[in-house]
Amino acid sequence: LRLDDIDAACLDRLVSDAVQEDRQLDYKEKLPSEADKQEFLADVASFANTTGGDLIYGIREARDTEGKLTGEPAEVIGLPNINLHDERLRLENLIRDGIRPRVAVMFHEVERRTRPPCLVIRVPRSWVGPHLVVFKGHDRFYGRNSGGKFRLDYEQIRDAFSAGESGRERVRAFRADRV
Repeated sequence: LRLDDIDAACLDRLVSDAVQEDRQLDYKEKLPSEADKQEFLADVASFANTTGGDLIYGIREARDTEGKLTGEPAEVIGLPNINLHDERLRLENLIRDGIRPRVAVMFHEVERRTRPPCLVIRVPRSWVGPHLVVFKGHDRFYGRNSGGKFRLDYEQIRDAFSAGESGRERVRAFRADRV
């Protein structure tokens, strides 16, 4: 689905169809606070290092009987009393300063008539990775699977660097062949 095609009805369908979080989808109730910056950067890097995906802000997750998040959307609540323009700039700066090499993301505000808007951040799969989170002495690589993000181990980091090099070589060869 094109980012610009995501509207309020799409978000409502995620809830009504009980679409679970997965390798390419993560729900967040609110935008990252000062305390959540490291987790936000890890989410972005994990998407960039694997298949890419969408972070959707303004969706409350359901909880199980023990109060743990289930990964299933419970309600679209939006982001009340937020200046999304300022928040976008804040998050872009955080990504620019907190992930190496840099990751280019796309932002999409989802208007909801009289209700607060939501924000979708699309993180494409990167071909120049792996991407390292560098934030307040926290230097780690992250990946993503159907259960969410995880820290990459030594072998996974080595494989990610090898895959990045072979991907760049394929692009160079393709371009040279076409030229």
